[in-house]
Amino acid sequence: MLASLEHSERLSRALAVGESVGISRKQMLPPMFRLMAKLGVPVRPLHFLPAPVAFVLIAAGMAAAFAGLWWFLDLIGADTTRKGRWIHQLGAVNLAMIGAIIGGLVTVFIRFQALSRGLPHWRDL
Repeated sequence: MLASLEHSERLSRALAVGESVGISRKQMLPPMFRLMAKLGVPVRPLHFLPAPVAFVLIAAGMAAAFAGLWWFLDLIGADTTRKGRWIHQLGAVNLAMIGAIIGGLVTVFIRFQALSRGLPHWRDL
């Protein structure tokens, strides 16, 4: 599904509004979102996503990153060193939960930033 011209214009307006209140483009569109936007996928900036959607995206991404870190460190044998043993003892599921909690905190920060700076709703752009 490619983004329509209307969506592209709305995305440009959203980024301009965000920059006018002091939120950078890189903060509003992280690398994965920028890549999807360049490929034509209709994406919204993080500050214009509904809170539940933002939570699911960010928490899932952080959980996957932390579980991937555990898998990589387990793969290279980091559990044999004294410094790496704690990561192995935590396990992938616990690290994924920690990642999800951090993702939830990031979501709260993003929503607070959007509300405190007075960003309009996506539908109002």
